[in-house]
Amino acid sequence: MLNAQVITSVEIVEAYLQQIEQHNRRGRQLRALISVAPKHELLGIAERLDDERARGKIRGPLHGIPVVLKDNIMTDVKLGMDTTVGRSCNFPHNVLRVLMVHDRELRLRRLRTKKERYNSR
Repeated sequence: MLNAQVITSVEIVEAYLQQIEQHNRRGRQLRALISVAPKHELLGIAERLDDERARGKIRGPLHGIPVVLKDNIMTDVKLGMDTTVGRSCNFPHNVLRVLMVHDRELRLRRLRTKKERYNSR
């Protein structure tokens, strides 16, 4: 339908957002999504993808089709979406990033210590 220009990515995003609004917190209150990226960001991305399609640049078979990600997938910080990123407690994603950097630094220190011990033999 996108290739035939029957519908645009912007229209698909608007339909998704309308359904999410209707069923996630209102109506049936499914609460299936813990967060949704800001509407203006999503529509901006969809518009850019529609423009690319109009110019003949199609990135792949899912070009311009919105997807819903499970909350354990890290998203772009500018989207401002909370994610669990596979942890059992709900830290904000920026706290997790600090923990990941700290863990990486600890592993590097251990490797350096092992290397120094090896070189001192």
